[in-house]
Amino acid sequence: MLYNYLKVFLRLFARNRTFTLINLLGLSTGIACFILIRLYVINETSYDRHIPLAGRTYRLALKEEMSGFSFESTVMGGPFGRVIREEVPGVISSTTFYKLPAPVLLSRGESKFYEESIVYADTVFPEFFGYKTILGNPETMLEAPWSMVLTRSGAEKYFGQENPLGKVITWNNLDDYTVTGIIEDPEVNSHLNFDILASYSSLLEQEVYSNLLTTFYAFVTYNYIKLDESADPGETEKKIAEVLEKYMGEGMRESGSRFEIFLQPVTGIHLNSALVHELEPNGSRSSVLIFSAAKPSNSFKGKRSTCRNMPIRRRTVTGPW
Repeated sequence: MLYNYLKVFLRLFARNRTFTLINLLGLSTGIACFILIRLYVINETSYDRHIPLAGRTYRLALKEEMSGFSFESTVMGGPFGRVIREEVPGVISSTTFYKLPAPVLLSRGESKFYEESIVYADTVFPEFFGYKTILGNPETMLEAPWSMVLTRSGAEKYFGQENPLGKVITWNNLDDYTVTGIIEDPEVNSHLNFDILASYSSLLEQEVYSNLLTTFYAFVTYNYIKLDESADPGETEKKIAEVLEKYMGEGMRESGSRFEIFLQPVTGIHLNSALVHELEPNGSRSSVLIFSAAKPSNSFKGKRSTCRNMPIRRRTVTGPW
């Protein structure tokens, strides 16, 4: 059967080469476009699903009303992650980090690079987001001040094939950071990407940052939490509101401002979030919906009647066809 189909195809191709090539080109282009669209949709909808307990992981976001202005932001006071973990039932883990807003010159010998994506992270950060540790102790590698964790590509950039643990990298020609760990490069399909991790405690050693990160009123840190499987996000937000009132209620009333913390599911950030101070530009949910609706055309279905009035060219056929 297939052999007969092949013979038919070859004979038709020999008689109508241009027409057949145009059809083949159109078919291959359509298939290629369908595959590319499908890959795009799969990638966009898979963001951050590699995070452990992704379905129960949330970013704390802040709704602010100050001086007649209202906006929603991804950053808040440094202590919030910790106090919410300690005082809100159902919160089983939290992590807090600060992302540097400007490039930093890192150097080791002749290797000098301006790094634009550096995150000061607490000790829980690698485990919280599920980064695989290659070298170092994942529980302690971000514990000591002036310690640094490199990604695999970062380690190769500064040290080649040399073991980097215990080696020193100079920060802006001023401070020395000791490499205490190596992790795999972050997943590409994540709303959180970085090149270097530095210990959060390093900032607390510096007075200008220490004062900033230990107050509830300096909105500069990112805070994430994980909930117990029995915890209800709506009820958790109500409990968080009580914590907010406890630590900022008096200050809000004195300043005439109003703050509200709400939870953002981490798996929905890439396509559904457009707040102030996003970690990076997010995707477009509407674009994904439009492309998801794309499907092969059915324009030829149910239209055989349109061909009935067309003139039929008859010819005498010889041979088996």
